[in-house]
Amino acid sequence: MATTQELTGAPIDYEGMMISPLDFNDWAYYEEWAKQRIVEVAAKAIEDGGIGAATAQVLLDKALERASRMYFLHPDCISQIKTTAGMIRIVWLSLRHTQPDLTLEDLQKKFEEDPDLPRRLTDKITEISEGNQKEMIARAEKKSDNGKAKTESPIAMPTTIP
Repeated sequence: MATTQELTGAPIDYEGMMISPLDFNDWAYYEEWAKQRIVEVAAKAIEDGGIGAATAQVLLDKALERASRMYFLHPDCISQIKTTAGMIRIVWLSLRHTQPDLTLEDLQKKFEEDPDLPRRLTDKITEISEGNQKEMIARAEKKSDNGKAKTESPIAMPTTIP
């Protein structure tokens, strides 16, 4: 049975913060961020690695391919929710419904006071967002050919190394 928050999208007070369930657009934003993160990690490895141009191009191509195949329920997308960066992003997406001027930097500073707070908030946000997750899954499956969710748009990232 759906909770009041799932039905209304009303924010709730949790540990002194007004958190809101994530809606379809929040999950889509998170999915795009997760895709970009895959490419950014590869780009950082190329920048730091001192590898040849051919190897760097292969690494970038693989990252772009991996990101382009990612969708909301893809293990790479879900696993990023468990990272510190992913938890901060989820909490920020929830809090911006009631605090539109909140920045990621402000949120990170708050979490320095209580390093376990992002995990607790993320757990609660995903719990109250369950109905919205189901809606996103249903929409994605309707757009797919084979019953698996697909991404709605490709990421806009460079395909060659400058």
